[in-house]
Amino acid sequence: MLNASLFGVPQARERVYFVCLRKDFSSEYILKYVKPKESYERIFLGDILEKEVDKSLYINRDDIVLDKTPVEKQLKPIRIGQVNKGGQGERIYSPFGHSITLSAFGGGVGARTGLYYINDKIRRLSINECKYLMGFPQDHYVADGLKGYRQLGNSVIPQIIANIYDSIIAV
Repeated sequence: MLNASLFGVPQARERVYFVCLRKDFSSEYILKYVKPKESYERIFLGDILEKEVDKSLYINRDDIVLDKTPVEKQLKPIRIGQVNKGGQGERIYSPFGHSITLSAFGGGVGARTGLYYINDKIRRLSINECKYLMGFPQDHYVADGLKGYRQLGNSVIPQIIANIYDSIIAV
């Protein structure tokens, strides 16, 4: 299991990756694999946020509960509040940690990206911010709106795939 948080991506995204060799190659090749080395590069959600985002990303409700106690930077999501009953899409996180795992589906006001307390306001993440969280360059094309969030939520982190590839080639 590899976690994107430990490979220089400010997103808590744990995934299992299988490295396999087809049986018909087994007599020709021997697959050797060493687990990729984690970079522990310290990038936080706040480091990648856009200065200006669409107003539709902001949440303004009466049922917000928020703990404004200062938090230390951590390589994991830091929950600081909730909307409504605090279900998965209703939790609020600090930009001093990592984002939650982007999701292709999900419910709640913060569905797919989670909610974050940024510059004294609560909002979802933009498509461009999500592209960065997945390790894609800003000019990488994804669909607009909901389809784009779904594409990103279903994707894998290119840096992790590159690390897995490099660890196979290095052996």
